[in-house]
Formats: sequence, structure tokens, C-alpha cells
Amino acid sequence: MEKIIWRVEYTSLPRVKKYCKKCGKKSEFLSSKLFRVNANQKNLDVWLIYNCSNCKTTWKQELFSRVKHNYFSREMLDKFYGNDTELAHYYTMSCNHLSKTGFEILPPTYSLIGEHIDIYTDNSFEIHLKSDYQFDIKLMSILKEKLCISNSRLDYLIKNNKIFCNMDRKIKKCKLQKEQIIYLTT
Repeated sequence: MEKIIWRVEYTSLPRVKKYCKKCGKKSEFLSSKLFRVNANQKNLDVWLIYNCSNCKTTWKQELFSRVKHNYFSREMLDKFYGNDTELAHYYTMSCNHLSKTGFEILPPTYSLIGEHIDIYTDNSFEIHLKSDYQFDIKLMSILKEKLCISNSRLDYLIKNNKIFCNMDRKIKKCKLQKEQIIYLTT
């Protein structure tokens, strides 16, 4: 069995779709990559600032609420106060928890890096799919794109147990995880 590694590389940041008071409708909000830190006596609040893509209205995504000053290292506080780009990128990409609060998360665009597989040969493959972040992206769409096959061909492979993943769920229901293994027998 040949081992193949595919890596998901993100080419944009996710967007949050929520109601904008100024626009009067649901709009996409984009991360400004800026933080707001507020000190209230001995407690700190930290937000990541988003802007409406239509009217530039701001929305503060709460990251930390009423935490003690000593909760953060001095270095971490400096990153929040200095609007550290890498830290803002991390918190923007780690936004899946927002879907639990009723916001719609629009996944970032991505590209798949790794060698192509010729599914018309008599080989078996163990594909390691790796992503730095977990998003609501269907594994089926990733496989169709990277294997360059149609829905019907992918359905055929699934029905005949020629493709499956290491997750307990069926491959049609699998979403992108940080790391998963797909087995393909051609």
C-alpha cells in the first residue's frame, strides 16, 4: 500500500455571516485582524474585530471575558495590544465555535497540495489528509477535486468499498478534520 500525503493550504480567511444592524440584513463579516482589549479593574476582556463587507460596521467577537490580568503571559498581552498578525490569523481560523452560537461560518478557500493519484491502476493507497484547522468542508468534495472524478465515480468506489476513511462514520458524512486517513483500492 502506497502512502500519500495531502495537505490543505488555506488561501483566504473564513467569513462569518450574521445580521448587520446598519445594512438591515445578513451580511458577511471579515476579520480586521485587530484586537480590542479592555481592562475593567483587575479583569480583562479581549475581542477580535470583524467588519461588515458591505458597510464596514464593526462587530467584536468575544475571545476572553473577565479574565484576571495574570491569566496571560506578558508576551501574550503584548501580542493582543500590538495586534499581532499571526495571533489574529489563529483566532480567525479557529472560529468554528461561532456556529454553535447561531452564526453561519463560510469556510475559507483552499488548495490541496500533494501528488495526484491515478485511480485507474491496480494500486492501493493510504492517503493522509492534513489540515491545520477543522472546517465544515465535506470530505467528498475534497476527494472529487483531488482525484479528478465525478460524483457517480466516487459513489461507485464507496458502494464497492474501494474507498473509505478511518472515521467511524460513513465517508459521505465525513467533514474535514485536522488529520484523517483515507484508504483507496483501485
